[in-house]
Amino acid sequence: MGLSFKKQQKRGDEQSHKPNTMKSPYASTGSVSIIPELPMRFESLDQADYMVLEQAAKDPAAYAKLLKSDRYSRQLDLVQRRLEEAQSRAGAVYAKESSEITSSSDMLKVMQERYFILAKQTAEKRDLLAAKRVAATRILGQMASRNDADTTNLAKQLLYGEISVKDFTRQYIPQRVLMYERASKAGADRGV
Repeated sequence: MGLSFKKQQKRGDEQSHKPNTMKSPYASTGSVSIIPELPMRFESLDQADYMVLEQAAKDPAAYAKLLKSDRYSRQLDLVQRRLEEAQSRAGAVYAKESSEITSSSDMLKVMQERYFILAKQTAEKRDLLAAKRVAATRILGQMASRNDADTTNLAKQLLYGEISVKDFTRQYIPQRVLMYERASKAGADRGV
């Protein structure tokens, strides 16, 4: 028991003699603090005479004035000014970037609206083209049927002797070719 007590006492002594260094939890491990280390003694208090110290003890404003004249206090004021300047610069950068993001967001909204308009117009034109294709396919089918009827009529005229073979071949072949062309186009448009 005595040995463990000495080890604990030794550890406690080592911890009590370590200097108290305050680090920011946000500082990286290798960074140097911009806040000056707290001095063991304040020069302005050490050099002040008894009357000044007595007055400072009674009057908080006099005490604050006495501490403000110390080198450590001046260093803290300098650090505060630097932090305020850095904060001001960061605020300006934030405002600029925020403005850029807002303008980019507005441009994105405008582009999105244009995209929707173009998509709607494209869909309308696609539907119109599809309707025109259906109408054209129907018309081609009707024309092919008419050509078929005309060629059938020509064949009947030839059978009954109403038309000569020469006239029949001159009229029948072009109309029959035209009928097959129209029928094949109509079938291709229908996906047959």
